[in-house]
Amino acid sequence: MRTQAGVERVFVDTNVLVYVFDPDAPAKQTCARNLVIDHLGAGTLALSTQVLLEFYWTVTRKPEIPLPHPVAAGFARQLLAAHVVTPSADLVVAAMERSGASPLSIWDALILEAAESCGASVLYTEDKHLQSVSAGLEIVDPFADLGEQAAD
Repeated sequence: MRTQAGVERVFVDTNVLVYVFDPDAPAKQTCARNLVIDHLGAGTLALSTQVLLEFYWTVTRKPEIPLPHPVAAGFARQLLAAHVVTPSADLVVAAMERSGASPLSIWDALILEAAESCGASVLYTEDKHLQSVSAGLEIVDPFADLGEQAAD
């Protein structure tokens, strides 16, 4: 699906958003920030409510130094300028069917269904499970070409 400007829509998985705030992986942090800023600014960024929730939970609970609520929630609020997919009951059932017919978890299947439902041409994720499936869109690890820099 093309956006108003005729540019392809891209969908980001939770891990991309988490790296925006990960000082322990500076190369990935820079890559993630650029990807999100560029696509948000161009009006081509898409994500789902699931991704927003997973992002918030991860950055406020898991890092050695969790993000304060106002920072995490503030970033999530900024992301509302993107195309946000709110999964319908039909989308959830489609994810159940995909998960039942593949090795994907229900959560990964729901990410794929959300990305396809909004017409995204690319799903950015470093999730190896998602990269291993056949889908109706290109699945790209945005950090794959960082090589040794990613180990920073």
